[in-house]
Amino acid sequence: MNTTVSEGVTPSERYLSRLCRKSFLSLWSYPNLHTDEGKRNGKGVGNELCDLLVVFGSDVIIFSDKYIKLNESIDIEVAWTRWFKKAVQASVRQLNGAEAWIRYRGDRIYLDPQCTLRFPITLPERHDLRVHRVAVALGAFQACRSFFGGNSIGSLLVNSELKGDEHYALPFHIGHVNPGKGFVHVFEEFTLDAVLKEMDTAADFIAYLSKREQLLTRDRPIIMAPGEEQLLSIYLTKIDGQGEHNFVIPGEGEPDLISFDESFWDSMVSNPQYLAKKKADTISYLWDRLIEHFINTAGVFDESGKRIVTEPRELERGLRVMASEPRIRRRQLARALIDLMENSADGHRATRLVYSNDFQERAYIFLLLPFIEGMDYEEYRLDRKTLLAAYCRVAKLVCSKAAFITGIAMEPPSAKKSSEDMVVLDVRDWTDEMEQEARQLQQGVGLLLEENIKKTEGREIEYPDTTVISRHASSIGLNRKQRRAAASRERREQRKRK
Repeated sequence: MNTTVSEGVTPSERYLSRLCRKSFLSLWSYPNLHTDEGKRNGKGVGNELCDLLVVFGSDVIIFSDKYIKLNESIDIEVAWTRWFKKAVQASVRQLNGAEAWIRYRGDRIYLDPQCTLRFPITLPERHDLRVHRVAVALGAFQACRSFFGGNSIGSLLVNSELKGDEHYALPFHIGHVNPGKGFVHVFEEFTLDAVLKEMDTAADFIAYLSKREQLLTRDRPIIMAPGEEQLLSIYLTKIDGQGEHNFVIPGEGEPDLISFDESFWDSMVSNPQYLAKKKADTISYLWDRLIEHFINTAGVFDESGKRIVTEPRELERGLRVMASEPRIRRRQLARALIDLMENSADGHRATRLVYSNDFQERAYIFLLLPFIEGMDYEEYRLDRKTLLAAYCRVAKLVCSKAAFITGIAMEPPSAKKSSEDMVVLDVRDWTDEMEQEARQLQQGVGLLLEENIKKTEGREIEYPDTTVISRHASSIGLNRKQRRAAASRERREQRKRK
């Protein structure tokens, strides 16, 4: 990747850049992009497009970052109005301008102010573009905490009824800051950290923003929460009818107003099952490191064994498949890869096919192939890539619903020298001819034959059971009193079973 990519200018921009690159990885996060609008006759510098841009397939996340210290020494309504105009509404204007430029002049975006380095990722077509607008409004956190007092964390109160200039009359309340145009998500110090650390993959964060927008743009019910963290805790611990995380609102009917208290976040982060989830997630970050490794080493090939990474645009297409996996799926994939490496016999080829009914669009082949001493290493790499591509073709026969087959090949852990190759096969347009060729390959080389496949079944539990609350997964999100009552019921039921 190009080392000239900006890391941000101000401390808050640099922090935002680090946070987003940790969540979305370096290939999809670009701080301080510029347009050529400010240049005249090849002179001057371009105008800043936005503070950070994330492009992930058809989804584009535009960030505007403003740090404005709220003046606590004057009347709070005056101070709030001034802060809101400079920190929030100024961000809204920048976001609107950036979105228009991306939609209509996307070929004129650059990494540097001199406009010599073009933006390396292909932007989606205008009709496919899904824009998510995020205003990072900093500088009012301590003032907000003091204003509400008590146990307030300092996050802005969410009030979906507020629109535009109506915010001036209600200090530290946030609703629709861009009425009549695209919805803007507003986060401050605490909630920016919380959301990006919990939703720390592109798939998870984009899903959260999409469903959050749906929740807060409805006319009814009005949503009120003492902070974004309360909405986040509901989202993380509730599942909708499609089996996805969503803002499943407690209660029945269609109330005019739904209000949350401050207990949801504290009760979630202290719940044993939440802590068990964070521990279980640890293994999943191997997948993040593997993607970043491929970004840095560019060992990506097509199904014929041809290197396809001469340009970042081509590299991005392949790695986006891997990076589109949510956190819970990365757990499963990392565990499968580690298990293969730890339990394969030295000196023997080993493979693992990973396919899930919950994630049917993507299948993975992991291949360990020992290097034969005396063999030319480049010849070994070419043979390994050819074999990996063959496995990917045959995998479509086993995983008929898969749209993408990704193969990853490497030496066994005991090897003196190591390298990694990747093949991404797009099988959305799978023809009868391709099917026949794959079957001939399967039988001719003996790949993934039914009699040789050892199937294991299992389901990744996002919130593992604990000895404290083993039968009450729904207790996540309850307050302390409710959790103690649930635990007490569990103890009574255990005594009855005895």
